[in-house]
Amino acid sequence: MTTSFLIGTIFTIIYGGLSILSGAIELRARNIPFWSAITLILGGAGILGLPYLIYFNSKYLLALIFCLVLMHVTAIVNGFYLHGKINKKHHLIRFTISFMILVLFL
Repeated sequence: MTTSFLIGTIFTIIYGGLSILSGAIELRARNIPFWSAITLILGGAGILGLPYLIYFNSKYLLALIFCLVLMHVTAIVNGFYLHGKINKKHHLIRFTISFMILVLFL
């Protein structure tokens, strides 16, 4: 296991874990639609588990890309539900983290 893979795994654990936590909090608070909170939880779980699959087969990198895109789309939708607009700084940070994760796994 390379150092970049290990760092990427740490980032995915943090990012996926925070996404699951966010989805669970929003599910309980009911500030966003049920399907959106569940998507956050499932997308976060996918992000959390995929490094282990990528370690054995790099083809799972496409699944990670799908989960990251899904999380971005869901975050944009949730921004509209919660604030009525897109927070550009928030999404720039999310994109940067996602890009770093992908680069670390390549």
